[in-house]
Parts: sequence; structure tokens; C-alpha cells
Amino acid sequence: MQLQTSSTPLLTAARLTELAALGRNRISQLYLHWTAGRYGQLYDDYHFNIDADGSIYQTCTQLTELKSHTWQRNTGAIGIALCCGLGALPHNGTDTEFGSYPPTPQQIDAAGKLVAALAQGLAIPIDRWNVLTHCEAALIDG
Repeated sequence: MQLQTSSTPLLTAARLTELAALGRNRISQLYLHWTAGRYGQLYDDYHFNIDADGSIYQTCTQLTELKSHTWQRNTGAIGIALCCGLGALPHNGTDTEFGSYPPTPQQIDAAGKLVAALAQGLAIPIDRWNVLTHCEAALIDG
């Protein structure tokens, strides 16, 4: 796991359109995560990191770049992470105590918009087979 620097590029709409066009028919799933870190900490394990203010950082060169975000589910998949959750206590996949670094409304809004734009650009349906949280994937995989 490599921590990214402030020089990591912010995602623009034009760049997202370009990335999606290059990844179309090669990406079939989107996985949503939280990093278990602080706000402002970006991790290279994901294609996109979303900071507390809703800024989206691109931490890949292409959407087809293999990242280690979801156990045995990384090929043909994009990892999207909210930069939050340091010290969080998850409980059986049903609820989480996020402590001092909970997901912010701006992060949740940005994640929804990013998922919608990626799904449209990649022609991926937004359903329980193609867009999952890391927790949902883990529960399915046992």
C-alpha cells in the first residue's frame, strides 16, 4: 500500500470521459471502500480516492490498471475509496462506528456522482452484481 502525495491529480470531467472510453468493454464492476485512514490520506490501492471535501483524486493511469482493492475481484474492476475511517469499528457488515473520521456528506455525494458517471461511460448497470461495497463482496465470498 503506497500513500500518494498532494501531487496526485484531481479528476476532471474530461479526464473521466477519456478514461471511461478507454476502459469500455474491459471493466465490469465497481467496488466502494473506505480507507481506514485520515481525511487527506490517499492510497494507491484504489483507482480513485475521495477526500473529505468531495475532491476526487485519480490514482491510476488507466481504469484497467490492476489495483489490490478487493480480494480476488480486481481484474476488470475499479476501486473507489472514501478517505476516512481511521479507528472505525465495523460490526458484522451491518453497521460501523466511524469515530473521528466518518464519511462526510460531500464524500458520499461525490461517490454517487462518480459511480453514476463511470457506470454510464463504461455501460455498466448499477445493480447488486456490478456495483458493490467491499463489505458486500466479502459477505458474498464468505
